Amino acid sequence: MEQQLDTSDPRPPFKQVANALRAAILTQKVKAGEKLPSQNELATQYGVARMTIQQALRVLRDEGLIVSRVGSGVYVREQADQAVGLRPHIEKAFERDSVQIDFAGLTGETLLGALEEPIDRIRRGRVTPQTIHIRMLLPDFAQPIAVPARAGENPGGDRAVRARLASIAHRSAGEISQSVRELGELGLVSDVKVEIRVVAGLPMMFKLYALNNEEMFSGSIQL
Repeated sequence: MEQQLDTSDPRPPFKQVANALRAAILTQKVKAGEKLPSQNELATQYGVARMTIQQALRVLRDEGLIVSRVGSGVYVREQADQAVGLRPHIEKAFERDSVQIDFAGLTGETLLGALEEPIDRIRRGRVTPQTIHIRMLLPDFAQPIAVPARAGENPGGDRAVRARLASIAHRSAGEISQSVRELGELGLVSDVKVEIRVVAGLPMMFKLYALNNEEMFSGSIQL
């Protein structure tokens, strides 16, 4: 059955699709271990281009909700219910008057997805923090990085891989910065700050989150 997206929703179509699929997984409408419809079927279902579906699936894959099996398709991970444990903690962090989030990782794409709901709640006046400070530590993709490679290949030396990761990191960090600073420009949050630092030679096959100097979470990167 075709499920057209909400044209009044300001979020890009791929994020709307990702949110819809995420909700289906979390509510177990699509159960752990179950195969998702093909990309062509999902494109028809949501009335979008196949590239949009690919972007949405990449978001869910980065969150650890789905896994691709070569020659078979895309499946919901068995531990999908545990993979999103960070999201409610981030949403709860935004219920404070002062919000501080420190992140270190490969691209920041998962953080971007986790921030969408609390930022939307601020826009709608459902939560009203007075300060938001976000600090991000990302690797320098101009330098070789430690990523898995096929036998005989030069680990970290694949420029195409680094260029793709750099593009994702740049987009994610840019959208986080723009969204948070927009809250300040609109007068919804009195004090906003986003700091992004790039570190050369730092192994980033993990992601680390510190929330309001009270909670810390870590996880591995899945490419």
